[in-house]
Amino acid sequence: MVPERKSFVTFYYNGGLFEGERTYEAQSRDPECIKVPKGAFAFQFFDRAVATPNIDGKSIEMSSKPFNLSPKYYYGGRVLTIKDVEKEIPDNETLISNMRGNGWKTVIQTRCGNIQPLEGSHILIEETV
Repeated sequence: MVPERKSFVTFYYNGGLFEGERTYEAQSRDPECIKVPKGAFAFQFFDRAVATPNIDGKSIEMSSKPFNLSPKYYYGGRVLTIKDVEKEIPDNETLISNMRGNGWKTVIQTRCGNIQPLEGSHILIEETV
């Protein structure tokens, strides 16, 4: 039994207090080939090594931990600097404090309205209509 590599995509959703996520097997790791569900604001690819051994006459699927993680792709939204936040959302003191305290130069206001730190490896994809 030789494990095979399978690719997966996780979609991230604004769940109110906590992010929600759903993962599916990916037919392609090309971001342009991904159809982003309406409520998702971002997605990320990863791989797993998967094998199906026969144990006591039963096929049992086993998989590794995720590896080969892609950058997180934000679908739609807009990038904001701390100056943008201070000007456009001045009453959000928690966000401003978090940006300063964590050294976040930019955040992204996603197409769902939530705000996420925009890290160096993250990629913004323009939403198509």
